[in-house]
Amino acid sequence: MDFDFNFVLRCIFAFLLPMISLFMLLAFTLAKSFAYKISRFIGAFAFFGGIAYLFDFIRILLPIEYSHTIHMFLVITCMNIAFVFLFQIVYELVKPIAKLRFPAISSIIYLFPLLTLAYSCYETYVIGYTPYTIVDGWHFRDEQRVVPFNVLCIVILYVISFGMFVIGYKHSKTTQYRSFFRSSFIGTSGILLIVALYYVGILKGYNYFMPPTPGLFAILLTGLLYAWLIIKLDFLPTLVKRYALLMESSPTPIVYLDAHTKIIELNAAAAHFYHIKLENNFMTYFDFAQSNKTVFQNLFDQLDREGNVKGYKVEYIDETKDDSHRYILIDGSKVRIAEKDFYYCMIHDLTKDFANHRRNEYFAFHDTLTGLHNRTYFEQMVPRALRSIPKNVQGALILCDLNFFKAINDTYGHQVGDQVLCFTAQSFEKYLPQPYTLARLGGDEFIMFYEVTSNSTIFAQAIDIVRQKFKEHHFIQDHIDIEIIPSFGIAYTGKDGTNYDELYKICDARMYEDKKRIKEARAYIEN
Repeated sequence: MDFDFNFVLRCIFAFLLPMISLFMLLAFTLAKSFAYKISRFIGAFAFFGGIAYLFDFIRILLPIEYSHTIHMFLVITCMNIAFVFLFQIVYELVKPIAKLRFPAISSIIYLFPLLTLAYSCYETYVIGYTPYTIVDGWHFRDEQRVVPFNVLCIVILYVISFGMFVIGYKHSKTTQYRSFFRSSFIGTSGILLIVALYYVGILKGYNYFMPPTPGLFAILLTGLLYAWLIIKLDFLPTLVKRYALLMESSPTPIVYLDAHTKIIELNAAAAHFYHIKLENNFMTYFDFAQSNKTVFQNLFDQLDREGNVKGYKVEYIDETKDDSHRYILIDGSKVRIAEKDFYYCMIHDLTKDFANHRRNEYFAFHDTLTGLHNRTYFEQMVPRALRSIPKNVQGALILCDLNFFKAINDTYGHQVGDQVLCFTAQSFEKYLPQPYTLARLGGDEFIMFYEVTSNSTIFAQAIDIVRQKFKEHHFIQDHIDIEIIPSFGIAYTGKDGTNYDELYKICDARMYEDKKRIKEARAYIEN
């Protein structure tokens, strides 16, 4: 067999370069931002697209009798799986913008590769497959007996995607998203036109870059278009950038120290609240600690031994405020990077709380994440208050649980989940009718107690207003938009019970009735 240099060049341009491009895209998304769902879909698309190219390349190197089996059962299946992941990328971008609620579509589109595989079996074993011949080194079918079902599936996915582009463009409120959907619509239209012209034979003479399966070329161009737009418009911030944004946007002062406790990095909160500056020693900002050097020495000794310290208490004198005593908690970690030790410290100012409560009471009766009262405090205070309520006065106990909170943790991570809990606590403090006692029981459960309420109807309406406030004011951070959906269970003193256990059981039952109602309503909307 004579060496065909032209055939080798065509293989390089039509197979090897696209395959390398897809696998490079896979490696890039894995390294850049694998924690994001969209990044995982891009990686999955690139993997199956690259595998489809690989099988099609292997097909033209093997004897022609293997062409049908490899093409129909391997190339077409991997190609359709890649197309499904391309659709998932578009759907995940449109869903939060247009508030789409069609979870079933994610399951339905995964049926397409199975249907095309079933069609391949039907064509092969029932109607008989069309023979393949070699044209310019490529393996082509001699004729098309029926319209390939996989082409129909791909067309359906593209049509739905175009609909998604239009919906996303109409609902986008930022130039970033509008640019993505507009460019995707125009670019994808051009790609489909090129592939369609080639498929019907008009561009057969320009097939230097086109593999014998035109759908692969559509995968390459469409996937690279989406990936380029997503990366260019910064939909996938790097791991370093995500943590930098979290650090800078955190209301909690954060500092990074070298092994000698010299400050090498800090956020805006640290600079604002404590006037901390780079290159200074961390200990110099707390005068009381300097008069008793063992305070900080013990902190860093503990970090050296254990690696992490949570809630380390420091009392110091603030000379800028009449030598007032102030109290802070330090959460610290020791990390080792490039054979060097560093310290990471978060500073929580508890001075205001210490002004009203004794130090020991605070640590015993407050939730460290949200700053609310904890279960211990609530279960000691409420029974005492219930015993003092006159019989002719109506009080209320309210139990609250956040719906779909596990999905928030699974999708965005527990760090975002913790910030959602803090946002929820702040919203309750802002919107609940006064006066009340509010506590976090644990997880995503909150509880409130009112010693005196208006009549049941008016009070329930006040709680519905709180529910409406959550609909109007979402948790928004770094392209993340989450609607908090609480469920409430209310029990009234007197008519529902007189002691804490009775009221709590009724609250719990009514709260789960509310959760059931919300989930049924959500399921009805989604279906």
